[in-house]
Amino acid sequence: MQRTLSSETTSKVSAAEEPTAIQPSQKPKMILWIILAALAAIILIGWVFWTYQKAINEVEKLALEQKVLELKKQVQKDETADWQTYRNEEYGFEFKYPKNLKVVTDFEYSMFNSGIVDIGPLLFVNIKNEEVRSKARNYFEPYLELAHKNSDSADSGINCVTKEIENNDVQIENVICNGVEIYPIFLAWIEGGIGKELFISGYPILYGQNNNFASESDLLRLLSTFRFLEETEDVSTWQIYRNKKYNFVLKYPNGWTIKEDFLADERFLALKDDWVLFFDTGIDDKSGQDILIHLFIGDANSFHSRNLCEQNIACQYDNPIYHNNSISIYDSKHAVYDWFIGNENNLITVGKIFDLDEGMGYVDRIGIELRNSLDKETLQVIKTIEFIN
Repeated sequence: MQRTLSSETTSKVSAAEEPTAIQPSQKPKMILWIILAALAAIILIGWVFWTYQKAINEVEKLALEQKVLELKKQVQKDETADWQTYRNEEYGFEFKYPKNLKVVTDFEYSMFNSGIVDIGPLLFVNIKNEEVRSKARNYFEPYLELAHKNSDSADSGINCVTKEIENNDVQIENVICNGVEIYPIFLAWIEGGIGKELFISGYPILYGQNNNFASESDLLRLLSTFRFLEETEDVSTWQIYRNKKYNFVLKYPNGWTIKEDFLADERFLALKDDWVLFFDTGIDDKSGQDILIHLFIGDANSFHSRNLCEQNIACQYDNPIYHNNSISIYDSKHAVYDWFIGNENNLITVGKIFDLDEGMGYVDRIGIELRNSLDKETLQVIKTIEFIN
């Protein structure tokens, strides 16, 4: 009996140790999984290789573009090596020009009453305020529109085209026009950031003539050398103004004066003897909150934003004209609230609409509807604003 049990036990153990045989129906499934795994591995390896190769190609492309740009700059440098340099410290810009062009700064007449300098046939115009900007744009844009429409003599008698100008320092809109009844005219609008705008009016453009460009290439090359100078304003010696009620400080030049409670209203602060800058911190709570939400927190559906857009006053002030770690400055493009300065917790509005006439006090000389540009010194003052929370 014991022997029989022992034999049975041995048989059971042997049976347990034998591997389970793969059924014929399971083999295709296993092969399929192996194939799928291999395909996945191939795809993954291919994707990694493609991504790596793409990155390499992008790097090589950027390196090639940089090399081409450097070569172009070198060629341009060689072509302008014997040119003169005109530098204007007052308005903060410089460019190179051919030696044969005359420089005139003592002219009495300018169609915009804001001329800076004549270089050959080119008049450089300072965009000192909104009145000059409006006149210059009204003069410039009809020609620019003709160029964009590819209009020809059949429509207007004037043929206008825009030219590509390689300049990484500034943005340049330009147009060259000519026709049966007019000499060639060149117009350009240069922008280099807040407070950095120039308009150029060139007439007549007579290539090869005395006090004129030898070719169109020379005209465009002059614009490619244009740049605005870096601002190096030292504010360390400026006076400090503190406003405890609205919790902000700012610095201002030693020659400026400050008048608090201007027009018997504590919300207004007047700066500077000639132009008066208002810090209107008294926007009603609802409007102020809407502006803070839209500009400094990021809700584009705020009531204030919708209201201004419906009135066609301001729909495109989402990008600040200046930003640092403490504040952002926005141009509202609005006649009353010209600029917004603030952060997520604070808001100041700035308007520049009054003029101080000695002997008569503060006089609304230009009217509420005419906005003015921030001059560089005023902008520098606004940049120094810090909120004390």
